[in-house]
Amino acid sequence: MPILHIRITENSEVINLDRNIHSQNFIFKRCVVVQNAATTNVYNGGLTIKLSFLSGGLEFASNINSDEFSVAIQESQAVNDIRFDLNFSAEDISRSFQTDVFNYNKSGARPTFDANNLLYVDLYFEYDELYAYNTY
Repeated sequence: MPILHIRITENSEVINLDRNIHSQNFIFKRCVVVQNAATTNVYNGGLTIKLSFLSGGLEFASNINSDEFSVAIQESQAVNDIRFDLNFSAEDISRSFQTDVFNYNKSGARPTFDANNLLYVDLYFEYDELYAYNTY
């Protein structure tokens, strides 16, 4: 099964892939948050991540956020490796899409990505097919 890896290095960033990915079943498998643990990071317990290809209210139903997923982290750890097994059907993923990162409850300032705060967030998704074979 192919893997989609997304590295986020800014709190609002356009991600560019080398190809489109057609609509199919996706499984969110892993989130790795790398930060400077020596600094006092205030993310209110984690991060909320929005990916533009999961918008439209079709994948997430929640009383606290829509079209976003929340990732709880230990703010005192340099590396947080969180495992998931969340199935959903993504829309077509274009070569370029928007990512946005907020603190856990989306209050206050957005997280800062630099050497003293968040370094990066890696997201890993498993999906069925790299190419659209069933297009007859």
